[in-house]
Amino acid sequence: MATGDVALTYELISTTLLIFRSPAPPLSQGPVINPALLFVFAMAVSPAVGAFLAIFIKRRLERRG
Repeated sequence: MATGDVALTYELISTTLLIFRSPAPPLSQGPVINPALLFVFAMAVSPAVGAFLAIFIKRRLERRG
């Protein structure tokens, strides 16, 4: 396994844990999609799509605080 593969795998695992530990958005915001469910669906469709979505969700969660 190349060093880049190890770094990407670590980043994907840490992002996955961050997504699943984050609370679901409050219902007062209206109908919203739970990021964890969206991530699971994307990983089932394609790991590449799931990895891209994981990075996007992680950035959104970090900005949200």
